[in-house]
Amino acid sequence: MHELTLASSVLEIAEKKPCEVGADKIIAIELEIGQLTCVEPLAIEFAMEAILPDSAARGASVDYHFTAGRARCEDCSEEFELDFAYDPCPACTGFHREILAGEDHPAGGNPAAPGRHQRRRGNRG
Repeated sequence: MHELTLASSVLEIAEKKPCEVGADKIIAIELEIGQLTCVEPLAIEFAMEAILPDSAARGASVDYHFTAGRARCEDCSEEFELDFAYDPCPACTGFHREILAGEDHPAGGNPAAPGRHQRRRGNRG
């Protein structure tokens, strides 16, 4: 179950955020999860619920945003939705395509950046 490892990585990143933004605690974590990442929605939710109570993010809400897969065919320029990473173009059945969306990974980039934090009194920002 790689979702538990992902949840731990997300939590590790989220726990660093309050110091970076001058906050006392984490009140929310927002995750972007692409359909093409093979992350099981129920499994990541379960993993986050399991690790949050014993962390600095205890009591924080977790908002999940699931991004559909999209691609552009390099043969015919058709843009289309992907259910799986290896789906062919529905217009020409070609497999040469550029992935446009759906590869967002919960621990990639900066998953806690859009999260909300409760600021310390007296700090501005």
